[in-house]
Amino acid sequence: MKQILTLLSLVIALNLSAQDFDQMLNKANGYFFKKDYQTAINEYQNILKANVGDSLQRSWAYGYIGSCSEGLGNTKKAITNYLKSIELGSPYALFYKNLLKIYKNQKDYKGQEFVLINLQKNLPYEYRNAAKKLAYVYLKSKQYKKMLATCNELTSWYPNKFKFVYLKAVAYHQLKQFDDAIATYKKGIELNAADLNCNKNLGMLLFIIGNKQFDNAVEKYNAIAKPTDADYKKCKKKLANARPKMMLSEPYLLKAYKIKASNKLKKTLHTLYIKCNKKEKAELYKS
Repeated sequence: MKQILTLLSLVIALNLSAQDFDQMLNKANGYFFKKDYQTAINEYQNILKANVGDSLQRSWAYGYIGSCSEGLGNTKKAITNYLKSIELGSPYALFYKNLLKIYKNQKDYKGQEFVLINLQKNLPYEYRNAAKKLAYVYLKSKQYKKMLATCNELTSWYPNKFKFVYLKAVAYHQLKQFDDAIATYKKGIELNAADLNCNKNLGMLLFIIGNKQFDNAVEKYNAIAKPTDADYKKCKKKLANARPKMMLSEPYLLKAYKIKASNKLKKTLHTLYIKCNKKEKAELYKS
């Protein structure tokens, strides 16, 4: 009987606590919606001091203090309270978005990553949208391993979405996984043949791979103090093998140059044609 009474007392206390929280929150929200931010902050702080509500409910108070602080131009206080709200598992997406916007303005990539990862964890329905934003955060902050992992998720959900395929190719490229980068750039071009960056990146990558083989052969030959006829023939054979690899870059470089001409592309095309003994074509891109 005593246990039943204790349990009943606990239930009543919890109900009263929930009622107290709702009443106090509604009162504070009234000031918030009137844009009387300082009074609203005082009321939200009263909720926290009274220690009513569970952690999720208290997250609302911290989040609204963050919003009020933003309204008063106190960015530092806004960040502190948005973070407390998120750490308590806030279910309100707007608090995450407000803090994300602050971090974007500050170009704080670590902060943006924190917000988006917690958005995925606390609000599963926002998971995919957060992943899309994370891919660009990782691109801008040059976190290519994390970018690749995120892009693998994105392309599993949206296999024919060009921008995610392109970002995945860039991640492979920056991680020097060149075979994967080439294959993924080609997939991107299948989806969007007129994209400048995809054509340019693929063309430059293929050119660099072939050109490196070409230049290595020349350097090794020039390093021989007294080259023999056999050395010359060996070098010539290596150059002959390198040229077709270099020429794989041609269609993509030409496409990129047609979309948007640049000195870099012009110089690359000229070098390509000179080294591949296509002098007439080289003249078209002579500086």
